[in-house]
Amino acid sequence: MSNPYLMMKKRTILAVVGLFLVVLTGIRLAWNGLQTNDTRAEAVNGLVDLSDWDPASQPIFSLSGQWTFYPSQLVAPGSDGALALGDGAVRTLKVPGSWKAAFGPSSGGAVGFGTYRLRILLPPGGLPGQELTVRVPGISSSSALYVNGRLTGSAGRPADRAAAYTAGVVPYAVTFAADRDVLDLTLQAANYDNRISGGLTESVRLGTAQAMGRTQRVTDGAQAALILLAAMHGLYAIALYFIGARQRALLLFSLLNLCGALSILCNEDQLLSTWFGVDFETAGKVFYLSYLSVAALMLQYLRSLLPEFRILRHTRWHFAACVLFGVFVLVSPVRVFTLPYADGFHTALLLTSFIAAPVVIYLAVRRGAPDAIYLLLAAVAIAWNLMWGDFQLYGFAGQRLLSVRFARLFRDARALLVQAVFPQCRRDRPIGRASPGGRQTQG
Repeated sequence: MSNPYLMMKKRTILAVVGLFLVVLTGIRLAWNGLQTNDTRAEAVNGLVDLSDWDPASQPIFSLSGQWTFYPSQLVAPGSDGALALGDGAVRTLKVPGSWKAAFGPSSGGAVGFGTYRLRILLPPGGLPGQELTVRVPGISSSSALYVNGRLTGSAGRPADRAAAYTAGVVPYAVTFAADRDVLDLTLQAANYDNRISGGLTESVRLGTAQAMGRTQRVTDGAQAALILLAAMHGLYAIALYFIGARQRALLLFSLLNLCGALSILCNEDQLLSTWFGVDFETAGKVFYLSYLSVAALMLQYLRSLLPEFRILRHTRWHFAACVLFGVFVLVSPVRVFTLPYADGFHTALLLTSFIAAPVVIYLAVRRGAPDAIYLLLAAVAIAWNLMWGDFQLYGFAGQRLLSVRFARLFRDARALLVQAVFPQCRRDRPIGRASPGGRQTQG
């Protein structure tokens, strides 16, 4: 049977890819519009004025801007909300963003501890009958939230020295009655493990309990569906392999999907820890290894599909490097493999795979390899998500960029990869905690 994509001209390939990008962009913009209902509340000198807040029209706020920051101080407010300050410095710090600048160049980068504070003016008399929820993102590598002088939630245990602190980066939400006209948020944070990212690199969110709960359920549901989809494709490929289509590409495709599911569990919502109680060290290792495995398997997958490309034989060196770095991650603590040189090498291994793959597939399309156009579109979807991740997270710390970028890999690209693999099988041919002041929920 003749293939309409055989020996495609450059203009035809560009037209198909261009149309595909338009469709992808439209779908992403529509999804972002449905998912994002936050109103940006910009703090000035540690104060946000929401005195005219109407929860019916603006149910959720993203608390960004200038938070008050006390570097190298874990300040705990009293019952009256007053802070017991020491002799340390006080400054404002932009949120979201890294806290590296607050400690100075000789401080050791992202490692350190400090306290964020934000005062929020609510309508006079508060919001009677309303409950509010504050959601704290995963902060490297521990945090504790005080609302109006009461400890209401935490992830790990922040301390002024590494020996006394406990790491934990699980996002959490606290809910309380909106019975005051001033809301005082004090957030302690400490990081002695993550050498790449520290501080509030994502915005804290404030909203009505009902709206916040609904939004989180939608987000968790979408991620659960994506994980389930990836796992189903992986198991389906394994089943096909043992039924009789004994092709190496099927096993690689299955492993790609399973590693993709793991990467989503390790994404910014930290579902692996939230749902299954996985500790900080283990979750960090799974995070690095899942993305590393995707990068390593991707080129091997292409090599099995496109055996006529002799240059792909050299991908064994990339695979060997990934295996060696994977062993290094397994035997090292998080504070070691997040050092800049190690994290940089990890990034290089990922980018090598996700840059080389589209180039090779483009050449395969030009040469008329059957079904290679589906692989090209999948690779374009991956690259497009990389750029969207940069756009959405510009200015955030290094590893957050990678987590959001690659977590969307299988949503946009999986169906295209299935198109490339499963027709091949049918035809059997290769194709070249909470206190009395509030209640805490994780996740």
